[in-house]
Amino acid sequence: MGFFDFMQEAIAIDLGTANTLIIHNDKVVVDEPSIVAKNIRTGDVVAIGRKALYSATEGDNNTAIGYFAGMNLNGNTSITGGDNNVLIGNDVGVDDANAQNRIVIGQGASGLADTSVVLGNTDVTAVYMAQD
Repeated sequence: MGFFDFMQEAIAIDLGTANTLIIHNDKVVVDEPSIVAKNIRTGDVVAIGRKALYSATEGDNNTAIGYFAGMNLNGNTSITGGDNNVLIGNDVGVDDANAQNRIVIGQGASGLADTSVVLGNTDVTAVYMAQD
């Protein structure tokens, strides 16, 4: 019995230098560019996703995860500076290139004010918080 015999399905993941390949049952199901950006001063990973924080040239402690996170699509402004922002989702962004301390989560969501949290885009109809 081999080490991986317990697996019911075969999945292979190749994190190459340019593309991430995911193969399931001998078929390529994902073949996309792999982009991970690191802060050259600290070595910390700060962006994951194609063109995430692509225009950022200054600022500290900004983190973006998602395709075009922090870019100027869908009415958003590219982050070029600013500090302490967290952007998670496809095409998530802000309305100020030097945004400060914004947490923005959700596809197409836009951070609207410094020191604030935005959950979801304009299509969201309800937000549920945990019961205390």
